[in-house]
Amino acid sequence: MKKLIFIQLVIILLVSACSGGASGPDIVAKDAWVRAAGSMNMDDQDLSQMESGSHEGEIGGMGVNTAAYMLLVNKGDQVDRLIRVEADVSQAVEIHETQIKDDVMSMQQIEFIEIPAMGQAVLEPGGKHIMLIGLGEELNAGDTLPLRLVFETGGEILVEAVVRMP
Repeated sequence: MKKLIFIQLVIILLVSACSGGASGPDIVAKDAWVRAAGSMNMDDQDLSQMESGSHEGEIGGMGVNTAAYMLLVNKGDQVDRLIRVEADVSQAVEIHETQIKDDVMSMQQIEFIEIPAMGQAVLEPGGKHIMLIGLGEELNAGDTLPLRLVFETGGEILVEAVVRMP
């Protein structure tokens, strides 16, 4: 009887060790950086100027903005999507894509950035990027900024992005 239990235990251990199962998404962020930017105290702004969109560097009247860039590498065997980014230094964080239409460059908010299985997604100036909208503090070159990246199936990762001049 002891021999039978021992054999069953060995078989279970061997099957567990060999199967490994399908590995899910395993996202790593590399070379994360944020463009240096000043801040704007939203309480001191003239609301009529905000509504007319007259402040340079703002989107939708929300103050000074900047962008974050990085390389997202998926080491897993499943596609995943970056669906949300959180940062404490801004009023809003959005995922954007730069587009050129009729020789005019514009940014458009997108719902997600797909990271292919065993592949990568590049977030870069002039392409897909993360917008930090309505900064509450200055971001000076050399500072670091924590960003929480939320993925559709892979959970969350915390990234320390270095602030730098473009």
